[in-house]
Amino acid sequence: MSSDNQNIRKYAIGRGKILLFSFVACLILATVAGAIGYGVHARKKLVSTAEENLKQDAEIVAQKQKIRFYEKKWEEVRDMVKVVRRVLGLEDEGLLGQGGSDLGSTTSLDDSQIQQEITSDPKTEKKKPISLADNPELIPALKEDVGEVYHAVMEQLEKVTETPFILPIRPSYQGDKPKYGVDYYFSSGFKYRLHPITRKRHFHKGLDIATRKGTPVISTANGIIEKTGNAPKGFGLYIRIRHASKDMDTLYGHLLRFAKGIKKGKEVVRGEVIGYVGSTGTSTGYHLHYGVYIKDIPQNPEHYILPEYSESD
Repeated sequence: MSSDNQNIRKYAIGRGKILLFSFVACLILATVAGAIGYGVHARKKLVSTAEENLKQDAEIVAQKQKIRFYEKKWEEVRDMVKVVRRVLGLEDEGLLGQGGSDLGSTTSLDDSQIQQEITSDPKTEKKKPISLADNPELIPALKEDVGEVYHAVMEQLEKVTETPFILPIRPSYQGDKPKYGVDYYFSSGFKYRLHPITRKRHFHKGLDIATRKGTPVISTANGIIEKTGNAPKGFGLYIRIRHASKDMDTLYGHLLRFAKGIKKGKEVVRGEVIGYVGSTGTSTGYHLHYGVYIKDIPQNPEHYILPEYSESD
């Protein structure tokens, strides 16, 4: 009681109300914090999405540019074909002008006229077809030009088909590429080593590929079998293939046996099975000795095995 006789009132807050108030306050704080956190997360996600969209847009633009580039190249090829067809008289008429020609004159064309015909733009100017039937004097020159291109293409194609670039073994199962460390491994490379039997230091002029007994051995390029033989104190059963256009040879040694039909003079193609992995001759285990030669000079075979053809994806 105070001095002025006024009563002093006391207020008491129950424990339950304090706990309820604290819970509500924490709930409000958690909601606010959650909202702020969600806002930050949403903002980051929006930024990330925007970056991804920009990246995708850039990729789309790059793809479109690539497509336009190839479309342009394809149009160039189409234009070249049109010029060739026009020169050959194949446009709107039969082969070599058979069936009629729109050319009124049978006089021969000089060099400037021929050049104008070849370099003209078929999109802007419709040229009359040159009939070789009406201009037979053009045939020898045209044949010579086409022949040069044809022979050059065939020569390059032959060199490609006769160039070794694949692994000389194929796994026993089908539909998969051999995997290094699982289906095979290089047990001895193109380098100096101690001979596994004589224990003398010598230069190993090939690549030893260790793998399972009986694994198919394949030709690494088109060629003609130059020699097959059996050297008990050397490569055992072996095959040597000649790749004439590249002046190269490939050697496959220590075979278990030859494939059916393999003999000297037989033509083989890249990927054709020619034998099976064994351990004949001077050998301490199942493996294929693979050799590559250019003008009879040994080369490092690993340089003629492209990675994409040696391991599975």
